[in-house]
Amino acid sequence: MSRPALMTKMDLKAAIAAWVAERGPPQSSPASPPRLTSGSPLGPTSVGRTPRNSPPGSAAPAVGTAAYQRQLSASDPGALIPAPQSLFSPVPASAATLRVEAAALSASSSEPLRAAGSALSALIAQATAAAHDHERALTATSEAALGWQGRAMSAESEAVALTTAQRALHAELAASEREKNAARSRVEVLEQRVISLEHERAVQALREREAEGRALELQAQIAAKATELRSSQQAHMHEHQQRIASEEELSRARAHAHAQLESQAHEQVQFRRQLDEEREASAQAVREANARFQAELDMTRQELTRQLNDERASVAQLRNELRAARLDLESTRNLRARERAEYDAAAQHAAELQRAAVARMESKMAAAASQAALQLERARKELADERALTQEIVTEAKQEAAAAMAQTLEAREDALRWQRAMTPNSTISGL
Repeated sequence: MSRPALMTKMDLKAAIAAWVAERGPPQSSPASPPRLTSGSPLGPTSVGRTPRNSPPGSAAPAVGTAAYQRQLSASDPGALIPAPQSLFSPVPASAATLRVEAAALSASSSEPLRAAGSALSALIAQATAAAHDHERALTATSEAALGWQGRAMSAESEAVALTTAQRALHAELAASEREKNAARSRVEVLEQRVISLEHERAVQALREREAEGRALELQAQIAAKATELRSSQQAHMHEHQQRIASEEELSRARAHAHAQLESQAHEQVQFRRQLDEEREASAQAVREANARFQAELDMTRQELTRQLNDERASVAQLRNELRAARLDLESTRNLRARERAEYDAAAQHAAELQRAAVARMESKMAAAASQAALQLERARKELADERALTQEIVTEAKQEAAAAMAQTLEAREDALRWQRAMTPNSTISGL
C-alpha cells in the first residue's frame, strides 16, 4: 500500500475553518471540552492494544478502516475534528504511519497556538495596564478634588478669621467708648467738685464779710468807748478846772473873808476844815471814779482787745482758709484745664485712631472679603470644573475599563475556543 500524504498547515487551517462554519459560533458559556472515552481510538489505549473495559479476546479496530469510522462517529459525535477519512487519503495506513502523521500535525499546529497564546497574554497585559492607568487617573482626580475641597475649607476658615477680627474690632471700639464715658464721668465729678469749692469760697467770703462787719462794729464800739472816755476825761478836767476856779474863788473869798471877817476866824477855820474835807472827799470820789472808770476802761479795752484778737485770728484763719481754698481752686482749675486738655487730646487721638483703625479695618475687611469671595468663587468654579472633569474621567475610565474587561473576556473566550478547538490535536500529538 502506498503511504498517505501529510497535511500541511494551510490544509489544517482550512479544515478548522470548515468545521467552525459547520458548527457555528460557540456560545457565551461553552461546555467543557469533550472527553475521550476509553473505547475511542484516541483514548488512553494505544493502537493494537485491548481496551481496559472491552471483553477479553477483542482487539482494537484497524486505523483507517470503515469500522474505525463507524466507532468514531458512534462514540464521539461532537468531536472537534472531522473523521480521518476527511483529512487523509482513503487508503488505509498502519499505526506507525498514523503516529508519525499525528506528531507532524501537532508540531505544525503548536506554532499558531503559541502565537495566539502570546497575543492573548499581550492583550490581557495591555488591558490590565490600561485598568491600572485608569485607576491611577481616578486616584489623582480624587486627590485633586480633595485638594480643592481643602482650599475651599481654608477659604472658609479665612472668612471665619476675618469675622473674628471684625468682632474683636467692635469689642475694642466698645472698650474705647466705655473709656470715653468713664472720662466724661470723671470730668463731671471734677466739675461738681469745682462747683462745691466755689460754693465754699462764697460761704467763706460771706463769713469773712461778716467777720469784717463784726470787726467794724467792735471798732465802732471801741471808738464809742474811747469817745465816752474822752468825754468823761473832759468832764473830769472841766470839773477839775471848776474846782480850781472854785478854789481860786474860795481863796479870794478866804482872803476877802480873812481881810474882811477876821472875827469869823473860827467859822472860817471850821469852814476851811469842811472845805478840806469836802475837797478830800471830792478828790477821793474823783479818784475812786477815775479808778473805777480806768478799771472799767481797762477791762473793756482788754475785752475788746481779746475780741479783736479773736476776730483777727478768725479773720486770719478765714483768710488762710480762703487762700488755701483759692490755691486749691486754682490747682483744681489748672488740673481741670490740664485734664480737659489731656481728655480732648486723648479723645481726639482716640477718635483719629478709631477712624484710622475703622478705615483700615474696613478696607482690609473689604479687600479680604472681596478676595475671599473671589477665591471662594474661583475655588467653587474650579471645584465644579474639577468635579465635572473628574466625573467625565471616571465615566470614561469606567467605560474604558468595561471595554477592556469586555475585550479581556472576549480574548479569554477566544483563547478558550482555540484551546477547545486544539484539544484533539494535542491529544493526537500525545498519541
